[in-house]
Amino acid sequence: MSDRLHRCLGQLVDLGERAVDRARAQWAEQQGVCTRLQGAVERLETLARADAGAPTSGTLTTGLLANGSAYKAALLDLAATQRQALVRSQAEVQAAQAAVMTEARRVAALDQAREQVGERLQQAASRREQQGQDALAAQVWLRGGRE
Repeated sequence: MSDRLHRCLGQLVDLGERAVDRARAQWAEQQGVCTRLQGAVERLETLARADAGAPTSGTLTTGLLANGSAYKAALLDLAATQRQALVRSQAEVQAAQAAVMTEARRVAALDQAREQVGERLQQAASRREQQGQDALAAQVWLRGGRE
């Protein structure tokens, strides 16, 4: 185990954390798209259901009825198209969420490996320090026995 491995793992963890941040941003963006599409679908369906501007006297001409019917059909078609886009967007949100989770697990594994390498490096340094202290103590003891 070397310091170089520890540094490389640290760099990989940093890069992974940036990737997680990017994946989270993409996930949030997809959620925003879903919210906007959901609102558009609801507004279109509300418009299609409303009888705004229809005279209450019951004296609608055939042309006005046909025009109103075509308008309502166009709104419902547009709402259906938006609903399909919403379904696709929801699938993209789920995919983005899965990407965030996958990347987060990968970063956690790299961080754990980095910590283990760091602990091993620390243990090796402690052993070297202890060996140096033992060697120094042995020299002092040997010198003390000769005097």
